[in-house]
Amino acid sequence: MLENIFYTQEEPFKGQRGRNIVGALLVHVAQRWFDDSSRAGGMAFGGEDNAVAVSETLRNVLEQRVLDGETTERARVLRGKIDQVLL
Repeated sequence: MLENIFYTQEEPFKGQRGRNIVGALLVHVAQRWFDDSSRAGGMAFGGEDNAVAVSETLRNVLEQRVLDGETTERARVLRGKIDQVLL
């Protein structure tokens, strides 16, 4: 759902500020999902396909340069963790 809002810029999330909010929420949700799914000893995000999809979404958000510095770093670190899981 957040991913669709990010790409379509639905009201009230149009413009740079809206994309910043949705992008930050995407990073937060992805981090929580990674932590929760990894903690249980299973595959991060419930499987390889989901992990790849989340990594791609984070890459797209990072490319848009809508995140603040701290959130950008959190997204980069998370992508690195996902890459390690996918090896």
